[in-house]
Amino acid sequence: MPASAVAIPAFYDPPPLPEGARPGTVLRAERAPEADTGGAGAVRLLYVTTDYRGRPTVSSAMAWLPQDDTAGPRPVVAWAHPTTGIARACAPSLAAAPVRRVPGLAELLATGAIVVATDYPGLGTPGPTAYLIGRAEGQAVLDSVRAMHRLKGVSAAPRFAIYGHSQGGQASLFAGTMAAGYAPELTLAGVAAAAPAADLTALTEASNDTAIGRWVLAMALDSWRQFYPRSRPVLDPVTAAFPADFRAVIVDSCLMTAAEFARIQLFAKPLNPALADRSALRRPPLPALLARNSARPLPPEVPLLVLQGGDDTVVPAKVTRAFVEASCQAGGRVQVFFDPTQNHFYIALANGSRMAGWLADRLAGKPARNDCGRPWETKIE
Repeated sequence: MPASAVAIPAFYDPPPLPEGARPGTVLRAERAPEADTGGAGAVRLLYVTTDYRGRPTVSSAMAWLPQDDTAGPRPVVAWAHPTTGIARACAPSLAAAPVRRVPGLAELLATGAIVVATDYPGLGTPGPTAYLIGRAEGQAVLDSVRAMHRLKGVSAAPRFAIYGHSQGGQASLFAGTMAAGYAPELTLAGVAAAAPAADLTALTEASNDTAIGRWVLAMALDSWRQFYPRSRPVLDPVTAAFPADFRAVIVDSCLMTAAEFARIQLFAKPLNPALADRSALRRPPLPALLARNSARPLPPEVPLLVLQGGDDTVVPAKVTRAFVEASCQAGGRVQVFFDPTQNHFYIALANGSRMAGWLADRLAGKPARNDCGRPWETKIE
């Protein structure tokens, strides 16, 4: 079903922002009992965050709150979701079963952590969506953690962790690099990133290899032309040349069901002439924008877990490996899980318990293993 056919509940229409509303301010919250799991109550919320220019905006999220109040302040774990689309209806919190979209959720809740999953602004809430704009995504992740400290009846500890997949891997890495400066009242214990969209320059070169890669690139170009006015002389002719059925898939498809995946495959599988010519991506200001939205290594004091599949044709292993090597050279502490048989779509879902265990250990203050200096091929556990 096209995203435009999905009815958006009135809950997702933001109220006027209160004067002086701080990032993390909760504007609206409601119980979502259909998403309860593992003894935790689910809450849907709208909260204040900031866009890539530092201006106030609003994001929706889903949070899971353990019901046992005997443990005192609880650590918070923030999940950053992979690409679902750029249409408003593609918000994971609007999905039929949001519980299944958060890997390791049950295991994290069993440790007593609060888990919060942002939709990012423009998904759920009115758009446009700042797709693959790292700063906006990272701030939405950090402000979702702040929202847990400001949600009535919740006792959240300053210590928190972040994990994400694909687009959410990019968001997690950006949040990790910005945390100390953007949210100094919080203490980041660690970041886990599965097949992260870390180097956008490299990924645009690989995007023509798959239908999903072409869809992702086209969504990014369509989003960036709306957020970066200086890019429009370059991007407008490219996006205007998209065939009508391909444009419909870009602006009106979500990637949350097998049927939606098939629809994207149908219309994005042929190599689009408008995307075949890569010269536009090398014209200013595109190279600078790609670099600006590519992730940098985390601060050395923040441990990082990277998960990557060798059968990944969306975020190739060589791109992730280069980011790991750069992180190691910058003095980072990086633990790697590499499975040569795993593809892009299941590397996070198949390893939810692994990520949850690693995150729980970091929140407990246990030291992380450092794989820097070990051959990539030996990093299978």
